[in-house]
Amino acid sequence: MPATAVDHAHRVTARELFFDLVFVFAITQVTGYIAHTHTGLSIVQGGVVFGLLWWAWSAYAWLGNQAQADYGLIRLGMIPAMIAVFVVALSIPEAWHDEAGGLYAPMVLAVAYIVIRLVHEGLYVLAAAGDRGLRHQLALNMVPLI
Repeated sequence: MPATAVDHAHRVTARELFFDLVFVFAITQVTGYIAHTHTGLSIVQGGVVFGLLWWAWSAYAWLGNQAQADYGLIRLGMIPAMIAVFVVALSIPEAWHDEAGGLYAPMVLAVAYIVIRLVHEGLYVLAAAGDRGLRHQLALNMVPLI
């Protein structure tokens, strides 16, 4: 079974809380970046990254209201999404000013963020298996990613 619908008795699971914790780590990286550079530009740059994180987290929160995160393919899909959020978090300190050595952090952040969004869309399509209207809306949501 690809996804299990959420009922009214469903409560947040440990897996969902851990997923949220990875997003919290990413947000602390944003605040650390702003605090370290503390300029007007860094506030705007941090706001952009925070907005992307908020958009991604909100999307997964909606998914968690549609399908249970501990069952079926949703459970498996949350793992690469969680890893991608962690990669985004690790690349935030160098998101705007890459330091010498290692991978190019702005590109790492962009690719990991695209993975987060694509995994979300794929999981949501599975969760919306019988709902044509929701699948249509998900197709519209893909437009900014293309």
